[in-house]
Amino acid sequence: MVVKAGGKTAMDIGLSATEGTVLHGLLAETAGDVVIKLDQRGFIEHASPNIAALGFDLTQFLFHPHVADLACASHSADLREFVAGALSGEPVKGAAEFPLASDCEGDSRQRHNWHELSLRLVQNDDGSTGGALGLLRSIDKRRVLEDELHTSANTDALTGLRNGRAFSAKLRRIMRARGNHVLAMFEVDRFRAIFMQYGQSAADDVLCAFAQFLQAMAHDDQDLAYLDSGRFGVILPNMNTEQAQIWCDDVLETFAALAIGSNQREPRLSASVGLAALRVSVDEAYKHAELALVMARASGGMRVGISGDTRGPIVCRERAMVTELGVSFAAR
Repeated sequence: MVVKAGGKTAMDIGLSATEGTVLHGLLAETAGDVVIKLDQRGFIEHASPNIAALGFDLTQFLFHPHVADLACASHSADLREFVAGALSGEPVKGAAEFPLASDCEGDSRQRHNWHELSLRLVQNDDGSTGGALGLLRSIDKRRVLEDELHTSANTDALTGLRNGRAFSAKLRRIMRARGNHVLAMFEVDRFRAIFMQYGQSAADDVLCAFAQFLQAMAHDDQDLAYLDSGRFGVILPNMNTEQAQIWCDDVLETFAALAIGSNQREPRLSASVGLAALRVSVDEAYKHAELALVMARASGGMRVGISGDTRGPIVCRERAMVTELGVSFAAR
């Protein structure tokens, strides 16, 4: 859109230039938007007074600042490119979104307030470019809502971990990057029996406790998720199946040592895991990790089932486990 300059009125509704200026101030104050006038190079010639509320007092500047100076350094170049395109007469789609520079100071972990800038080219009567008019508007509430919706769509409501859909998307991205990676699929042993004997509430408590335990055991570069039906997934990057087995052995042993009931009537919990290398596809990895998990549980539980190759056999590892009473050769 191109806005014509000149004439007595700002809009064809019978307002004088002075009345248009007053209306412009009322609209800005009511909507909370900041009205900005840019010159042909993108420098701010004028802005409505409410820009001061954003931490920018134009009266304190010796020279007119460029509108890109409003954005954080990480977004300044993108905003400058957007403004240059609008001032060159290129068709502008949408608006530029960015966090304000005044919000980027101090603690980098603080969530920034986001704004959007929409521009319309101003054309003089002789056809030359007279700069641009812009509206700067807060979109922080919208961004917060979008973040909440995104988190909700990708998070399991019970455990707070990623859900299966988000985890599968992460697996695909990792497989495209290549490298040696392993999918570990965990499940609490005899979970169905726990549900049948103690009920849904107790089963949910077990899932939440195991989720928190996995989060505590996972390294920073390991992604985990609650898949479904009591199964958890963990991506073990830059590992082969032998290295993954060492980590999983530690997880299973630690969980069994911690998950001791307070009395004899409470079950003593353990878990099993199936491992599969990420080589062919996400579906293949899921299939072989699940098969390895099934074999581990069928072999007595508290075992690491390994499917090292999509064509190879399933191997369930056993090793001695140290218990409170000494050494017993319980199957793992």
